[in-house]
Amino acid sequence: MYTNIFYDFFDADDYKSFIRHVLKQFRTSQEYLIWLNSFNRDKCAATGLTKDGDGVQIEVHHFRITLWEWVEHILDKFNQYQLPVNSFYVCLILNDIHFNRCVPCVPLNHCIHKMIHENYDDTIARYPSILENVWPGDINKADQIIEYHLNLLKEKINIEKELLIDEKKNENGIYS
Repeated sequence: MYTNIFYDFFDADDYKSFIRHVLKQFRTSQEYLIWLNSFNRDKCAATGLTKDGDGVQIEVHHFRITLWEWVEHILDKFNQYQLPVNSFYVCLILNDIHFNRCVPCVPLNHCIHKMIHENYDDTIARYPSILENVWPGDINKADQIIEYHLNLLKEKINIEKELLIDEKKNENGIYS
């Protein structure tokens, strides 16, 4: 049953620790690797340097919304739905929004990726071609997917509550 597999956050440190755990869990998953490899990471959108020709490692940058912010967004939705939180459910939702191409992203080499996190405006000013090469994603579809999963979870929890009530009634001889 579901009743003992959820987390409570007691303070901001617990919340941040949970997000770090989810990020590690998701980034080390085979599914995330498959998603990364589904993008053309042969050429840096900023510099034009290539993986094969220049030997530059190309990373996928979550554009406009970082992976941390995606997790926070999903956790906010859990809170809005008044649902308990589980890291596997959060990763499942992250996986679904990534595989449905909802996440805006752009291929960048490591240095540019670091630069954009440190100073977005200066990096875009210096490398405007980044904006021309962003996969736009679909934030509205992402929200629909998140809501779909949360409605399923809510339904499962409600079914479980009903089963537990029926079980207690059976134990008390009400259905005998």
